[in-house]
Amino acid sequence: MGRLRYLTPAGYALALGLVFYVETRAWLVSKFPYFLDEGILAQYAQTIDRDASAGLISLDAGVRPGLCWLTVAAMEAFHLQPLDAIRAVAVVFGLLAAVCGFVVARRYVGRAGAAGFAALALVTPYLFLYDALGLREPVIAGVVVAAFLIELELARRPRGVLGLALGVAFALTIWTKESGKIAMYLLPLSLVYFPFRAPDRRRLAVRWCACVAGAFAIAYAATWPLALGGTAYQRLGATEHTLGYTRSFSAIAGHPLRYFEASWPDVQSALTSYLTYPVLVLALAGLAVGLRRRTRFTILVAAWASAQIAAAVWIATIPYPRYLMPAVPFVLLLCALAVEEAARRVRQPVLVAAGALLLVPAVVFDAKLSFSPASAPYPSRDRLQYVTGYTSGFGYDRATDELALITAGRPTVVETDPFSTPVPLEVLTAQRGLAIDWRSVGDPKARDAQIVVVNNTYVPNGVGTVRKLWSYVRPGGGIPLEIYLRR
Repeated sequence: MGRLRYLTPAGYALALGLVFYVETRAWLVSKFPYFLDEGILAQYAQTIDRDASAGLISLDAGVRPGLCWLTVAAMEAFHLQPLDAIRAVAVVFGLLAAVCGFVVARRYVGRAGAAGFAALALVTPYLFLYDALGLREPVIAGVVVAAFLIELELARRPRGVLGLALGVAFALTIWTKESGKIAMYLLPLSLVYFPFRAPDRRRLAVRWCACVAGAFAIAYAATWPLALGGTAYQRLGATEHTLGYTRSFSAIAGHPLRYFEASWPDVQSALTSYLTYPVLVLALAGLAVGLRRRTRFTILVAAWASAQIAAAVWIATIPYPRYLMPAVPFVLLLCALAVEEAARRVRQPVLVAAGALLLVPAVVFDAKLSFSPASAPYPSRDRLQYVTGYTSGFGYDRATDELALITAGRPTVVETDPFSTPVPLEVLTAQRGLAIDWRSVGDPKARDAQIVVVNNTYVPNGVGTVRKLWSYVRPGGGIPLEIYLRR
């Protein structure tokens, strides 16, 4: 306890912020229903944990395996279940994004700006929600913000350890998701902080080039494990296009306005819902102030934010709100510029009061997420994913309990519709130790199934005569989840 007496007020605030982050994200991890994409990724991790030779299984579906590998590591290190482990990984990388963003704000904006960034990172609904979901975007957000900080420091003072750290960040983006490569593409912009007028600029330039070359060498080496996937890795980009994840550059170049008009309403809805209007206004104010007072830094941050938002608008076929998450810390850095300028002009009590009012919409959103996830004001696409649609995780805990009663510990074959498979339910039942062999309609082994789980508004053709045993209708009159007994 003796050391705590020597903590400064800022130290206490940081400690309190860390506790708030861990407690709120842990609460959301335990309360927010697992949805389809988390279940798919957790199922890949579950398979890899059982059979290491399946480490590249996700490539066939156009998904890089980095998050699955990290999930397996968390499962082994902390004895976590797959769905818990994948969310724990997201929480850790969300914290990485917040910490690195805070360090950037403290070094390049100022003390007040850093405090503002920290407060926004803790309560902005975009990060409050997605830091706790087991998706690839929180990992990419943490890695990209860390790479941004490393690139700035590398430009100012080139050192081998920074080159090594940057190489690790590049490797993680290659293993996790294509969008993370933005950190490689925008690396030259960091040279705005290179000391071109320093007497030893040539020596520093050679050292910078050597560090960058080393980082890209590590990134290239990171492709070797993926190459073991053979044609699945070679055709990864083609698979993403075929499955409808991304648009080709030729298609974008041919119809840029058409794709902008198709995607922008969803992007705008996500930004206004999850960032809230006060934060967006603050970011615009920070952009205007920063261009006058911290031109280099402001242009750099705006470029990183804009590039990632543009990728979500044009490259993603369906601009899910989560695709914008890695851009959010950069938007908050623009907010930090506005907070720093405000701190120069108004007294601290007034600034704190104004900040508290600005955060009210975000805090209200967070409270709904924490205590009543179905009632939160999601953008329409996320409401469908997380609450009302067949991808929603609502009802899976109850269905798991019901299946435990029905099967009574006996090995059971359960039949499902392959077009709306309740993957999180499969993972949850496996975590509970239920001996269920899940089979899709049309699978020859599904003929032995006595139980049919329907995750849609209709019973699929080909299952025969069935009797309903249990039903759950998702919130808002959403897609029902039902269990049937085959007669």
